[in-house]
Amino acid sequence: MDKANPYLDTEDFLSLDKKKWLSINVLSNYAKLLNDYSLLNNLSIYVAPALNNFQLAEVLDIPKNTETVFVPTHEVNHFYLIELDVKKHLGIVYDSLTEQKVFTHRNKEVLLKVLKSLKTNHNDWNFVTPEKHFEQPNSYDCGVCVIHIMKMRAGKNEIQHFESKKELQKLLDKERATTQKEILLGRILSLPAGETSNQAIDLSIQTRYVPCKIDWNAQKLRSRPKNTEIVTDKKIKIERESPNLSQDDS
Repeated sequence: MDKANPYLDTEDFLSLDKKKWLSINVLSNYAKLLNDYSLLNNLSIYVAPALNNFQLAEVLDIPKNTETVFVPTHEVNHFYLIELDVKKHLGIVYDSLTEQKVFTHRNKEVLLKVLKSLKTNHNDWNFVTPEKHFEQPNSYDCGVCVIHIMKMRAGKNEIQHFESKKELQKLLDKERATTQKEILLGRILSLPAGETSNQAIDLSIQTRYVPCKIDWNAQKLRSRPKNTEIVTDKKIKIERESPNLSQDDS
């Protein structure tokens, strides 16, 4: 596999099966594929690797013309997504497991590094979250929810709110199957309609957002394990000596 892709082993591929928690390596791999797709189609988006703070370099190689940055966030066995509008200094938090309006964000160092790479300060940013949140119908599909929301927003589409858990589960199962195919092929097949748009985030009247707060003073996650390699966009390899880094997440 290409050096720029995360190292995927059998455990990672198995995490793509139904009713499994996607591994952190799979999400980082998908981030790389989406970045490649963005460059090929001039989408002006960038996806940060879905990694913990101690695996990331201090400054990420974010293209200068980037208008939207997606930050898949791994925190306490759960994935959620932060979407950043670079021009408006506006962040949207999509958490499929909670409706909370204050995010403790103990892995906030990842977001801080992204903001630093954009040459901005976190105090200059405002954060919101959808009033009706996209709620996963089970305990294991948080990673699939992150991928689905990234693909929808990369295509400048609104995130649909599902009243029926059964219908949402069908959507997520389909998204998981597509993701599995794309990971195996090593490329994104397509994005939802609207992918040619270069507009930054548009807070459509169809979706209502409410302010939320990032608790920047929350306790940090544990320190970097020994022998864990620092990761850059050019070189992504996760050491297997640290089991929590490749652990399935919900």
